[in-house]
Amino acid sequence: MSTEQNPTIEYETSGQYKATLKVSNEDTEDIVTKTEYITVRDLVQVTADFSSDRTVISEGEIVRFEDLSFGNPTEWTWTFEGGDPENSSIQHPEVRYTNPGIYKVTLTASNKDTEAITTKEGYITVEEKEIVISSGFSADADGWTIVGDAQGGSNIVASYSPFEGLDDSGYIYAEDRVTGGVWCFSAPEKFRGNKSEYYGGTMSFWLIQKSNMRNQFKAKDIIIRNGTKEIYLYHSEYSGLTWTKFEVEISEAGVWLIGNDRVATKIEIEEVLANITAFRIRGEFEYGPDTGGLDKFELKLPL
Repeated sequence: MSTEQNPTIEYETSGQYKATLKVSNEDTEDIVTKTEYITVRDLVQVTADFSSDRTVISEGEIVRFEDLSFGNPTEWTWTFEGGDPENSSIQHPEVRYTNPGIYKVTLTASNKDTEAITTKEGYITVEEKEIVISSGFSADADGWTIVGDAQGGSNIVASYSPFEGLDDSGYIYAEDRVTGGVWCFSAPEKFRGNKSEYYGGTMSFWLIQKSNMRNQFKAKDIIIRNGTKEIYLYHSEYSGLTWTKFEVEISEAGVWLIGNDRVATKIEIEEVLANITAFRIRGEFEYGPDTGGLDKFELKLPL
């Protein structure tokens, strides 16, 4: 009840309410009632929450955030410690992290009734980017396998020797006692997946063969695949009876080929690097019995 001309009334409980106004002057009075004139609805309470496509990344990579808030929020305020951008009002933002560290993320979600805030401490871990991914074979085969017609069959663990590699250290090898076919060294998981950042970088390794060196043959020397899409190249020379180093740039300058020996474009190389599913180095160069070895394989980021 109020005696003010223009009162302000607060309703604490949802429902429908009537309003009655009685007015008077020194001569007369009048009264009006409006049934179910005021409708008070329940407040829609917001609960803020979110997730992301990943929480552990390498420096320079992007994280895609997804708003999972309840209560039909219509506005979002994000704060990304260590991120670029540092703030966003987009519902599902993308953020790049360029410096190694562990960072919190805060989201405030609101609708016309309420707002809520949530902070996840230490949510994003940014690791230093590996400049070089390598297999030195100092202790074992490091996950490398053999595919093709080598002794023991295809998709077998590469043989390992702790001696006779470069600097008399370990190396991997395979033997082939038959004529025909070709076998390759197949790289382990750490060399597969998304390697887009290695475009413009280099690949280097050492090869050796033990054969009579009389029946050398041409075949794809390096093969990188993304599913059915494949880039490859041929060496300008074969490996020798002593350790031979090979180094190639992972770009058009590396003369990568595709299809029927057509030079691969930058886009085609990048498409394969985006999700490497197979990475192979030829180990067999001789028709007939032979043994091939691999040592000191490195994949380097561009400078």
